[in-house]
Amino acid sequence: MVAGMIMGMIAGLAIATLLTPLFGSFEVLMPSSLAGMVAAMVFAMIPAMVGAAIGWMEIVWGGALVGLLCLLVTYLLQARLCGEVH
Repeated sequence: MVAGMIMGMIAGLAIATLLTPLFGSFEVLMPSSLAGMVAAMVFAMIPAMVGAAIGWMEIVWGGALVGLLCLLVTYLLQARLCGEVH
């Protein structure tokens, strides 16, 4: 799990480095780091919980899905919080 978190954080940092000049650091860095860490932790623990190995394609597609869900939740929460500021 720790190795997965580190890899996810590195991937999030790489994405943030490319997209921060276009969108701003908070809008890119926080969601991409969260998505990378959560996806890496989830798919590092699935073989331990299930007891069977999973293939690379399942990891890639599942990680992409978990990452998109993290991004969706982050942007919905941000939209809700920004809507409450007067």
